[in-house]
Amino acid sequence: MKKHNPNVQVAVVGAGIIGTVTSFLLQKQGLKVTLFDHSDPGSKTSFGNAGTFANYACIPINSEKIFSQLPQLILGSDSPLSIEWSSLLQSFPWLIKFLRNCRKKKVEEIINSLGSLLRMSDKANNEILQDRSINPLIKYNEALYVYDNIKDYEDSNKSNQLREKQGVRLEVLDENEINNLEPSLSKKFYKGIIFKNSYFTSDPLMLTQKIFDNFISAGGVFVKKKIKNIGCTEHGVYLSADEENISFDKIVLATGAWTKYFSNRLGDKIPLGVERGYHLMYANSAHKISRPIGINAYGFYMTPMTHGLRVAGTVEIGSANDRVSSRRISWMKKKSKEIINTLEEPSSEWVGHRPTLPDSLPVLGPSLQNPNIYYNFGHQHLGLTLAALSGKIIRDMVIKAHVNYNVSAFSPQRFT
Repeated sequence: MKKHNPNVQVAVVGAGIIGTVTSFLLQKQGLKVTLFDHSDPGSKTSFGNAGTFANYACIPINSEKIFSQLPQLILGSDSPLSIEWSSLLQSFPWLIKFLRNCRKKKVEEIINSLGSLLRMSDKANNEILQDRSINPLIKYNEALYVYDNIKDYEDSNKSNQLREKQGVRLEVLDENEINNLEPSLSKKFYKGIIFKNSYFTSDPLMLTQKIFDNFISAGGVFVKKKIKNIGCTEHGVYLSADEENISFDKIVLATGAWTKYFSNRLGDKIPLGVERGYHLMYANSAHKISRPIGINAYGFYMTPMTHGLRVAGTVEIGSANDRVSSRRISWMKKKSKEIINTLEEPSSEWVGHRPTLPDSLPVLGPSLQNPNIYYNFGHQHLGLTLAALSGKIIRDMVIKAHVNYNVSAFSPQRFT
């Protein structure tokens, strides 16, 4: 692909994995790119994920089963998926839209849309991850899902069959094979599934920082300022930082769970919700497992990382505050100890905020109010997995290249 006019100035707002990769791809294309964030690159939501490149994760949280589970979701906190009680009124409009997307036909459409992205994700990721400064952070031990008992496993059969229809390759393990593969697991699991050709990073923060370094080396600029507003002029677009308006030809919003602040100001009515996700770090236990292990019944992963074993996941639908739920942390600690009984006390705990749309699909494309402002957010659990592909899609839109994929399912227009 040929390079483009270096006089075209692009601002990318948000230096998580999505914004950082997008900035790098635009800069590599020859554009003049400035990346803005009031925090260090990769230090917010992208810092705390489970590290999995989940090219198999085409099954959304949307499900017909949700309707029968609503009382438990609202009243209970000891489950993988719950609703933050204090935010129920605030979340109610989003929840209604979410439930409309839990009908069978809609769920099938969502799976097909996610599958279409995930099938293209590995190729896009490889273009980023094969860099010599980045590749040492990538590990190719395939992810393992484990199931408590026959009911847990059989209840997941339909989901795994749907994954296979989307091209995901699975390998089923019995109890002995699980124990041979991961002998430190103290809990006995009925069955396991290996997701073939999956991979993970041992350090999500360092991964984002290495991509950021490549962006800077390619001539990109980083401005550590909080953006308070974006708007339009006769000749382009601008953003406001420290009471100063800075003009650009294009703006990309990769602001995750905080995008609603900007979309509302632009007049784009996008029903963005927030999932609070947690992690615990066990600094001395990374050696106890060799790969990401997803505990189906508990809704979290255990992943060996550079700085310890990370237990990450669960879904708490609520608000973008940093308050840690002590009940959620206690539950995760208890369940983690059941799985590996030699775990020490966690060395740290963390809460982050996933941007979530009612249909569990990202928003990729231009604002309805201004074609020079682009959205790249809402990846929910798949920000790391889809960062490179989403960055390529937005890059091609910005430079007006032919987009070789159908992105209508991810357009901001789907909410009008």
